[in-house]
Amino acid sequence: MAAKMGTKTRDAKPSEGSSTAVVDVTQETAPGTGSGMPPAHAAVLLDDLLSLAPTIFKLFDRSAEIDYEEHVSLSQYFLNANVELTDKEGELVERSLRFFGKRWKRKSGTLSDPVSIFTFIDNSSKSSVSSHSAASSSDSSSMSGVWGKAVADVDASAAHVLAYLWNFMGYERCTEFNEKNAGMLRTALDVPGSCSRLVALGRKMPFSVTDRVNGTWWVWRRDPKNDDFVLAMAPHSDCPPNAQSSALSTEIASLCKSKAVEAKFWGCYRISSLAPNVCRVSLVMNTDMGSIPRLAAVWVMQKMLVPVARMLVK
Repeated sequence: MAAKMGTKTRDAKPSEGSSTAVVDVTQETAPGTGSGMPPAHAAVLLDDLLSLAPTIFKLFDRSAEIDYEEHVSLSQYFLNANVELTDKEGELVERSLRFFGKRWKRKSGTLSDPVSIFTFIDNSSKSSVSSHSAASSSDSSSMSGVWGKAVADVDASAAHVLAYLWNFMGYERCTEFNEKNAGMLRTALDVPGSCSRLVALGRKMPFSVTDRVNGTWWVWRRDPKNDDFVLAMAPHSDCPPNAQSSALSTEIASLCKSKAVEAKFWGCYRISSLAPNVCRVSLVMNTDMGSIPRLAAVWVMQKMLVPVARMLVK
């Protein structure tokens, strides 16, 4: 005997003297058969549907457009924002700008490169870079003896370059990061009503070296006389206490207990306008990676200068 699968009811045209007429709709299937398709057929159909995903993504992908619009919006904000630096933010900017005054040596083989790379090695420092728990993070004794500097002229306004740097969580940059550092921390927290942002970044290290994670305090400033900008950077522990710095410190401490070593970064971007849509980007960086040989510290420093080179193709 055929088995009834179920009954549906719907309203038909009401008959005279009644409010609603009920229609009984039934569906019958042969004995022993189910309502779904065979598993083999379902698997083939699923594969066909999944194979369409890359094509659909390419057709409807607007990530580059969204990133660009975000840069435009941020650049307008930096040009028009009326936000005063706090005393601590101003101190960080002024201290960071003094990093440019070192006696730099051009890296060999980069004379004709579009990005000029310079180094400064403080030979009075130890042969390896180690952290100093007794010193404050802003104290120069915590810094390594390895400094790096990169300079490039970029075909974009100074405000647009700063917007690109500030858009730390943009789609393109996060995608590239995940390709090399899958599963590592990457986050950004804005401090409301200020020129500050806190960012955290994990890095996979080569040669079986323990992974590193760092939290950095960013402060931006615009020169009121022109469209030049500064982006100063220091360890997150330098940031005055607030909800964002507390949350970041807790997350980094948790990672350091399990699978990473905390690194510290100091640096400064100086973005100078040369023309309405041309600017010169200069970056100075120093890092304490925590007990790694100086040669490895130089390698890390060169990697930290890569963002300046990437700006040339944006």
